[in-house]
Amino acid sequence: LMGTMSSITAIPILMLYVQSDNALLHYNNPERLWLVIPVFLYWTARFWLFVRRGEVQEDPVVFILKDKPTYYVSILVFCILWAAS
Repeated sequence: LMGTMSSITAIPILMLYVQSDNALLHYNNPERLWLVIPVFLYWTARFWLFVRRGEVQEDPVVFILKDKPTYYVSILVFCILWAAS
């Protein structure tokens, strides 16, 4: 439960960053960073669903490194970050 809540709490923190002056300093198009939020929400919800079903038997890091959709999500996030820069 704590992990799920921590993941959900990270989303509004990311939203605050996207709206901050720091995002304007580091990115030419910070409005594109909004696209990361649904991707992150999808990925965290998917991961915690697997945890809830008992499908994460090993270390979560090992599970994530073996999970093919995680690689696709990572590539998508890097593309969004590149588009925002």
